[in-house]
Amino acid sequence: SFFAKAAKKKGFSKILSDAITEIKTYRLSADDLKDAASVTKDETLAAKLTDLSILAAEFQNAMESRCNDSEDVLADLIMRLSDAEFLRGIEVWVDGFIFFNPQEKEILRSLMKYAAAIHITLPMDSNLTSSENTREIGLFNRAFATMKEIQKIAKEEGKEIVITRLTENKRSATPALKAVEKGLFSRANVSENSEGGVMIFEAANRRAEAEAVVADIVRLAREENYRYKDIGVLTRDEIYNTFLGRALREANVPFFSDEKKSATNHALAEFIRSSLEAVATFSYESIFRVFRAGFFNLPQDAVDRLENYVIAFNIRGEKRWRAEDDWDYRKRALNYEDEAKEAEKNFLSEINFIRRVAIKPLLDLKDAMKVAKTVRERTVALYDYIEKENAPAKLDEWTKIAEKEGRLEAAALNAKVWKDIMALFDQAVDIAGDEKIGLKAFSELIEEGLISLETSIIPPGLDGVTIASLNQNSLFNARAIYILGANAGVMPRYIRESGFFTDADRLKLKETGKEIASGSKDGNLAENYLLYRAFNEPKEKLIVSYATSDDEGSPLSPAPLIARFQKILPNVKKISVSADENFSVEDENKSALTIEEKLKIPYPKKALSNLISGLRKQKEGEKTELWQNDVYNYLLSNEELADIKNIALSGLFKTGKTENLSEEITEKLFAKNGKMRGSVTRFESFKSCPFKHFAEYGLRLKEAETYDFHAFDLGSLLHSALYAFGKNLKENHRSWADVTEEEAEEILDKILEEIIPRLRGKILLSTAQYSHQKDRIALLAKKSINRLIALDKVSKFHPAFYETSFGGGKKNPLQYRLSKDVTLEILGQIDRMDFSDDGKYFLIIDYKTGYVAINLLEVYYGLKMQLLTYLLAAKNFTEKNEKNKIPAGMLYFFLRYPMITKNSPMDKESVKAEIEKKLKMPGWILADEDIIKSIDESLHFLKIKFSKTGIHSSYKGSVKTEEEFEILLEYMDNLLKNTGEEILTGNIDRTPYKLGAKTPCVYCPYDVFCGFDSRIDGFNYRELEEKSEEDIYEDMKKI
Repeated sequence: SFFAKAAKKKGFSKILSDAITEIKTYRLSADDLKDAASVTKDETLAAKLTDLSILAAEFQNAMESRCNDSEDVLADLIMRLSDAEFLRGIEVWVDGFIFFNPQEKEILRSLMKYAAAIHITLPMDSNLTSSENTREIGLFNRAFATMKEIQKIAKEEGKEIVITRLTENKRSATPALKAVEKGLFSRANVSENSEGGVMIFEAANRRAEAEAVVADIVRLAREENYRYKDIGVLTRDEIYNTFLGRALREANVPFFSDEKKSATNHALAEFIRSSLEAVATFSYESIFRVFRAGFFNLPQDAVDRLENYVIAFNIRGEKRWRAEDDWDYRKRALNYEDEAKEAEKNFLSEINFIRRVAIKPLLDLKDAMKVAKTVRERTVALYDYIEKENAPAKLDEWTKIAEKEGRLEAAALNAKVWKDIMALFDQAVDIAGDEKIGLKAFSELIEEGLISLETSIIPPGLDGVTIASLNQNSLFNARAIYILGANAGVMPRYIRESGFFTDADRLKLKETGKEIASGSKDGNLAENYLLYRAFNEPKEKLIVSYATSDDEGSPLSPAPLIARFQKILPNVKKISVSADENFSVEDENKSALTIEEKLKIPYPKKALSNLISGLRKQKEGEKTELWQNDVYNYLLSNEELADIKNIALSGLFKTGKTENLSEEITEKLFAKNGKMRGSVTRFESFKSCPFKHFAEYGLRLKEAETYDFHAFDLGSLLHSALYAFGKNLKENHRSWADVTEEEAEEILDKILEEIIPRLRGKILLSTAQYSHQKDRIALLAKKSINRLIALDKVSKFHPAFYETSFGGGKKNPLQYRLSKDVTLEILGQIDRMDFSDDGKYFLIIDYKTGYVAINLLEVYYGLKMQLLTYLLAAKNFTEKNEKNKIPAGMLYFFLRYPMITKNSPMDKESVKAEIEKKLKMPGWILADEDIIKSIDESLHFLKIKFSKTGIHSSYKGSVKTEEEFEILLEYMDNLLKNTGEEILTGNIDRTPYKLGAKTPCVYCPYDVFCGFDSRIDGFNYRELEEKSEEDIYEDMKKI
């Protein structure tokens, strides 16, 4: 079949339906198509026509004795006219056409046989020989050709033709409008000095264009007593409908759009389509589209929580949604079987309750679809599901809300869409009710039907502005017309070929003696007539507008007809509308407002918007316009606008200063029950930016989790593997140094085999890609352990404790007594604590998967507090549990394998050396040669070198004296306490630090929520001063 592939594509049935309608319109039967297929030399067209003839014949047989569409109604009318006695001797009037299709011409032919007279109006130049009539590209050529066709039919029927020419323009009430009719679309030399009733709006963009039009509509209604029903708006581009609708609703102007609405965009259609997709696939996307469609009585926050949970744990498939057991997916500790905490149990209980309530209707629908086999049975199952979820009642509820809010069109649409969808169900059952069909095919059938549904509604109110498209143009007897979008490429618009037949197909079909429409050619030839009709629609006022840029700011040009328009009406008023609505006013002493000024204040919300714009400019030093004072005073007295006015004015005078939280709120957020707890990261966050701390730890905002393997997960996995490895050695009374690489690999493999399935719902086992990543992680873990083994062989410091926790109910709390009777407790976990062989010293090591370094200046400003806090906690621990030990240092150990990039080739040894260099352990250690060499006798792992005189000057920053360590630890002790006190003040200022070029805003997840903008008055970085080491230590001593 020629259409085997195309038939599987969405929307094909609509294309096919349009093709069948067209051949009916042109009175071509299936046999006619077969004949054309046998005659044409175009093989592709022949195949197309053959398949179409088969489909058309099958369709006609299926629809026998039924009127399926308007073309069937017309065909039936033609057959019945001869028996309609009441038509004999009547007079018939036909108006509003410029051409008749073959079906309509046959009706006219039949009427000619029985009617006493037929009066047909056609728009043409009164001079019948005018080129505007006779040339193919002439403005009225199509109507002229239609007149010739009617004359031919009349002659064949033996009827007399009388042509009456109506030459007077009775519609246009002003000389300017009459001039537009005469000259805009002709080559006639027309000029009219009067511009009465005609204006041009030139707007910065389409939004400003639409808002200016709405503002002028309000002005007409208010000042010139126009009824809204007397006003029409014409567009050539659908993009204007959104802007117009928003502006009209804001201005409380009733309106109606004659645009055909696609049912697929309606909530009910989306609910049906998504429900069928959900029961077929149980995909995450389709299920939550159903939940959010509004027909299930599910609270929005409940759906949000369920969705976040489903995303975080990659819950997919019917089996998991249908599971009788509770979902128990949660973050688990990787090294032991942990029990869920009480809060976590409550959360899981709530998630399972929401899940079961939400999914039950879909499971019931799936069960019903399993039993159903035919189109009828599946349609009934679907209808029962919709009814059970009270869709009609929900639509009725939405309709009442829309009516109350004045959205009459939306209210009418709800009822119309329900009616049309029920008709679609009836049609499916009527045509193919007893045919067996699978769920997938049934879903496609219903979806195709929904795609083809285009809903039109009658105007829901008696007095409303009508918005129409140029090709639809349902306007009648409008006093004022606004034409939007008079831009190049839009007026006139180039019509591209589309649909079942190409333009070439249509020409070749005509060569076979079978004719259909000419396609895009007809559309392009008719384009100027559509514009002519639009520009000559108004009785009294015509306002034409265009934009100078699109939504992205790219320039747009006015249509060529604008220049012609201005030539015909040299004095036509043109109003420029800028994006910020700041119109220029030349004479500030005049008492009456200009049209430009009136467009700024047509209704309160618009006036407020433009007032704010004006006040902002006044704040920057520009003059206040006269109207702004009156508007400001009016808005102050308008209680209805109090809330929006206060928000807008507060935004105008917005500064970056944020008031401190009250003592009560601060206590609830940060010191509940007199206890403040947090990790070092929390205090670093506060020092980085108080508002970031507020967002993260006060409001507890966090990004939604996704089922991905993150850098955090890599860190957790490697930390857990190293912990388990060290624990294994300790339990078996073995040292790192005496483990061979083969033994290490065997131990590690068992550890990874146990902990990898526990990580984020077996994520590393979920796909082939993740499985490959798992192998790379295992290799990285192996290399990291081998480096630690190698370090142990050259060190007199050996692991004593792994993952030593402090605070939070654990041993070794790091606590401070703050003001207001608040206890501060620091929480943390030291990855590894090593003791020297002589028992005098201890060393802490922190594992890092990313590159880090320690900087004294950042420690001083509280931006890097972790290692020193861990050293402080370890010192407290050793004092209480291991007698006094002296801190030998604090180091980072990298769990990473760096990439080496060089411009020139490198041998293996050079690459290895470069890798080792990048993996050296940064940190601070005691400035004692013996201690340094006892940590790493080889100096292969430490970031340090010796010269003849001692520690090389380039590495002085890596060592600290005992005195310096004492200063640093005492300073950190005070810094933690002081930071806690700062938090208790309720400080939530948006004052991120800036140290050189560094600022936390670059990677801050709260940047949109925060709104920090250094260009706005009051938003300032906290500039941190560069200091020498000597100055820093002196300052630290003072605290």
